[in-house]
Amino acid sequence: RLSRAGRTLVDRAGVEDWRTVDDADLAKLAKLALRAVNRTESGGLALAALQRLLADANVVPVPDARAAEPLKVALHLAPAKLLEPDDAKWRFGLVADVEGVTAYRLYAHDDFDHMVATAKATYNNTILLPLDALDDHSHLVFDRANASVHLLLSHPDDDDYAVVDKS
Repeated sequence: RLSRAGRTLVDRAGVEDWRTVDDADLAKLAKLALRAVNRTESGGLALAALQRLLADANVVPVPDARAAEPLKVALHLAPAKLLEPDDAKWRFGLVADVEGVTAYRLYAHDDFDHMVATAKATYNNTILLPLDALDDHSHLVFDRANASVHLLLSHPDDDDYAVVDKS
C-alpha cells in the first residue's frame, strides 16, 4: 500500500525530467518507514528517553499494550530540512512522516503492586526520497538525528488515563 501511494504521489509531482523513480525506490522507502515506526525502533527509542528522564526517580517503566495507539505513516510531497553531517540542507521529495506512541505504567522499583504514574512516549521521524535535481544520488535519507521523542507523564488517577481491570 505504501509503495502504491508513493507511486501516485510521485506521478502527480511530474519529476521525470529530474530523476527516475522506480518501484524498487518506492519499496525501499516503504520498508524503511515501516522499520522506523515499528515498536522495536520507535518503542525502543521512546523507552531509552523515558529511562534517561527517570534515571533518579526509582521507578520502573512497564509497557502498557492495552493503551498502545496505532502506528502512523503519512506520505506527502514536500520540502524537508535534513541534518546532514556537515550542515542542515533543504530538499524536495517524497516524505514519509512516521509516528509511534507507546504507553507505559510506572511502578515503584520495590513495589510492583503500586503504580505511581503513567507515561506516553511519542516517537516522530521523517524519511525522504529526494525528487529534486540537487545531486545525482537517488538514495533515501533517513536522518536519525531528526528523530524526537515527546514524553507525557501523568498521575494514574488523572481522567485522561483509564486503567481497565478485567479480572
